[in-house]
Amino acid sequence: MNMNRQIWIGLAEVIPLEGCTALGGSKGAYVNVMAWAEDAAQFRGMLERNLGQLKLALADMRDPEPWEVRSTSSAELPEELFEMAQSIANDPAKVSFGVFHAWLNDEPGTWAANSDGQH
Repeated sequence: MNMNRQIWIGLAEVIPLEGCTALGGSKGAYVNVMAWAEDAAQFRGMLERNLGQLKLALADMRDPEPWEVRSTSSAELPEELFEMAQSIANDPAKVSFGVFHAWLNDEPGTWAANSDGQH
């Protein structure tokens, strides 16, 4: 394993591709995601590959940064994020997804929490 790799976190905006069942018919979703990577570009690429397996496309990525930076910030973070980091701590090939916060129409904002999981 490359010594420069570390856990990265970001907020992904995803949209369904043809045949997608992961969002239950929603037009898109936001989801916290974590994966091991050397930099933001590698993090994005790993995420895109994993989303493709779920028939989802990455529309946007917000605030990608190393988990070490985020977890030591002064902001109070949800327990879900610490659980996600723990779930991939010993498996650098795994991507961890939080709860998918789906929107129900063409505009983000009408939320319906769908599912959570790892891939």
